[in-house]
Amino acid sequence: MIIYCTKIPVKNSLNTITFIELAIQWNQSSCYDAIPNLSWDGSSSYTAEYNHRKFCIQVLEEDHIIAIHFEHEEPNDVLWSHDFILHDKEEPYPTLSIQILRETRSNLPFVPDGKPPRFVCMLLDAGYGAMDYELPVSNQAIPITFSNYSIIRDLIFQRRHYYLPIVYVTLHWGNYIISPHELAKRLQGIAHVLYETTYAISKKLQKDTAGKNPHTGLIGLYCTTSSKIYQPKDYASSQIFCKHLYHTIQQHYLMNFRLLYNETWSGLQNIILQRRTERLMREKQNTEMEMEQYINNFDEEIQGYKNALETMYRKVQALTIENNQLRNNQSQLIEGTPILIKGNEEDLYPGEIQDFVCDILKTELIHAIDHTRRKDVLTSLVNANHTSYPRQKKREAVKNTLKSYTGMTSTIRKRLEDIGFTIDSTSPHHKITFEGDERYTFALSKSPGDARGNKNAANKIITLFL
Repeated sequence: MIIYCTKIPVKNSLNTITFIELAIQWNQSSCYDAIPNLSWDGSSSYTAEYNHRKFCIQVLEEDHIIAIHFEHEEPNDVLWSHDFILHDKEEPYPTLSIQILRETRSNLPFVPDGKPPRFVCMLLDAGYGAMDYELPVSNQAIPITFSNYSIIRDLIFQRRHYYLPIVYVTLHWGNYIISPHELAKRLQGIAHVLYETTYAISKKLQKDTAGKNPHTGLIGLYCTTSSKIYQPKDYASSQIFCKHLYHTIQQHYLMNFRLLYNETWSGLQNIILQRRTERLMREKQNTEMEMEQYINNFDEEIQGYKNALETMYRKVQALTIENNQLRNNQSQLIEGTPILIKGNEEDLYPGEIQDFVCDILKTELIHAIDHTRRKDVLTSLVNANHTSYPRQKKREAVKNTLKSYTGMTSTIRKRLEDIGFTIDSTSPHHKITFEGDERYTFALSKSPGDARGNKNAANKIITLFL
């Protein structure tokens, strides 16, 4: 389960040495996770272990990547993992990817506490946060005055987009229902917190945005793809509201952004394994002596690497499915009882079931009679529930992939796998399975027909799975 995930720009002063020193300081200052006498030896691959704890450093100089991995196995069979990945040659600033995972065989529910990791606090306290366009990445709230008033105005009109979401706190009778400074501490690393300094700002915004601005105590959340205005008084306490806002931002990040392959520890380990495999393959091609014995040893080692890659891939899939399940349960705990109870079916990919429901609601709305209770309820549900249309994107991808299908080339196979299909080519036809669920399979001919046949195959796949 992904507990925390973010990616932030950092200053150039956070280089290999300062980054590793900060990570070691983070470990050594922990009351529970410290590894005695932890000290980096300067090597590109370093590991220290102590009492079910492991601290790893991986430096990939050719890729300008420095990775820190810490894991702690608790007595109750719970494994915590912390990944800090620094890309020190990104432009205009280096970027730091942070991900915290919790793995367990237990089915007991677990809801994160909604607080920033201690490493993020240390990082920003040390002043390593860089600029997100004109906003600094920090743990301090930023006042909005007439000199920078255009930031909020342009956010409301979606003219500006920042790397991190924006939270805007407004005045309520000369004070704030939620302290912007406490909120900035709570959301550090995942959002900027801006606050209104005078009612004159609110009046000007109301005029310039036709009343679309938050005001008199309301709090606005502005993400890359969506925005929402909250009334903190609707929540039982400020702590509950802050926790809800924290989880909302994290859900937005997990649903709309995905860390790249080289921005996670498991992905980097796969890259290292792949490069080692490629090196061994080059050695094999250039070696003539004792070929028979060498090939036997080589094949065994390659199989071990393949097994390791497959294990890591299944682990990532399991974590993704578990995260989607727990995220749905979590949203129910925070928001209260939903209108629909989620059945036994789980999302095969993020947002699938919600997309189906939204599609059904929109179809029913089209056929509903005007000025009826049915149409009013459907309209309300459609307006309140949004989707990023993942099924439509997958449909278009299927059509574009099979439009010129002349056989299972490596390009076609890669595109189908990116959509979510696994492909078994051992039988007379290619057996494709959707998202690893054996209920949803389709036989794709190895000898394709004309364009009409390809179109029919694409339509059948879309009908069956999307």
